Amino acid sequence: MSLRLIEGGKSDPPAGTPGGPRSLAPGAPPSPGTLPLELAMLLRQGEALVWWNEKEAIAIRPVLAVAGICAAILALVTAFAPDFWLQGWETLWPPLAALFSPVLAVLVREAISLRLIIVTDGAILDVPRYGEHRRLGIDAIQRIRRDLWTGGVRLEGSGQRLRIPPTLADDARKAIASTRRALVRSRPVDDAIAWLPG
Repeated sequence: MSLRLIEGGKSDPPAGTPGGPRSLAPGAPPSPGTLPLELAMLLRQGEALVWWNEKEAIAIRPVLAVAGICAAILALVTAFAPDFWLQGWETLWPPLAALFSPVLAVLVREAISLRLIIVTDGAILDVPRYGEHRRLGIDAIQRIRRDLWTGGVRLEGSGQRLRIPPTLADDARKAIASTRRALVRSRPVDDAIAWLPG
């Protein structure tokens, strides 16, 4: 028999993926790895972690797509009214600013959607990049709507509003589905988008 020394708090990663994604619960989607300690401290005693993931960077593709559309509109304006560019800068910048304002709106939406979502066996935690985290029990969800701020899903109940960005919404739904198998729902949920798994 031989013994080997392992570092505390670490486990062997799955074969072929050093520190890579791992499934933390049966039926749950893979999480990026072990939950960092500062986030694990948000869990309550005896609470089992099912899934977690983070939107940590602004997606450049939607920003470029909107900027491309704005540039195409500007090219059409230039083609049909070339004298548009003969105006002075003081009269030129307001229409240009109005035309490219959707790019700023997409950037703000991407910045607001930077957050980490944690699903446990009984609750969902929303940890935004800026601001306080929010917790909502899975059985306390009362309303589910599309979230205009992030483009994802908004969960409401018990005086809390959680925002799940679109890049994390599908995996969060699967994680909730893996916890709801044994959950008996006492009241119906106002789910206008049919997001919550049955």
